Amino acid sequence: MNITVLKSVAIGLGFMILGGLVLLGYGVVQQVGKLKGGKETPSAVASAPDSLKPFGVLELQEPAGTEILEMATGSGRLFLRLGGGGRAERITVLDSQTNDILGTIAVVPSAPAASAAPAATPPEK
Repeated sequence: MNITVLKSVAIGLGFMILGGLVLLGYGVVQQVGKLKGGKETPSAVASAPDSLKPFGVLELQEPAGTEILEMATGSGRLFLRLGGGGRAERITVLDSQTNDILGTIAVVPSAPAASAAPAATPPEK
């Protein structure tokens, strides 16, 4: 009789393991469906803010050979660090809502400042 009870317990545990695997597989399928987005994707695209909608082509009037070296965003603005094109590196600031160019920050060489003090002469020996 002990062998019969042992066989019954083993068969019962086997069915429990099989049932657990079926539930685990069902859970994985449900999670994969959530990760793919399901039915939420079309409504998310329809409610995109104006700043994310297509804007066409925005052309920057820069000399040939100009490259965008770096980009950053902040306070509703896009900052482009530009270089090349025969000009010094510069930063162009754009409004990210209207795509208007707000301005350019450039470092340009200036004439040496005139010194108020006379040039020092070497001491005589």
